[in-house]
Amino acid sequence: MKIRNEKKENCDIGKRSFLMECMKENLNHARHAENERLTFASIYMVLVAGVLTVTINQGSKDKPTTIMMLAGVAMLGVIAICLTCKWNRVFEGHRNCAIACYKQLYKELISADEELNACYPETTVDAVEKGLALYPFKFHKEPKWYQSARRLFIVFYGVLLFAIVAVAVFVWLKR
Repeated sequence: MKIRNEKKENCDIGKRSFLMECMKENLNHARHAENERLTFASIYMVLVAGVLTVTINQGSKDKPTTIMMLAGVAMLGVIAICLTCKWNRVFEGHRNCAIACYKQLYKELISADEELNACYPETTVDAVEKGLALYPFKFHKEPKWYQSARRLFIVFYGVLLFAIVAVAVFVWLKR
């Protein structure tokens, strides 16, 4: 009987270790997706600033070159919107996997420890939703007015794309 309990305990420890590693890896991958997006945004901003500087300094001296540069930056803006949508999906996927691992790990830890069970008599999901979680994931519904930075990146790129097209039209129409 004691051997079976030791095997079960070793299995539980292995499962917890596996869940912890899965959660860590998914959080690392989510962080990597965020870093990719921020790096691309920084490079894109430098390119936009450079093209707009050249456009302002050149004026209407060389319209075709100016329009080509603005069109190139506008195409990069479309690519930025597509990549941001992709990175948002990748981030959400890894975050959701980390949350699932965390919830399972939390359930395993609470149900395994009788002292913790006494402190958290409600179910795991209830405990997590009430803010009794061990890791700061958000498990509550966000207010309707809340906008995350992930969504604002897309809006920002859209506004910037519109501004670049407006500058290109202005340069084209300027005599």
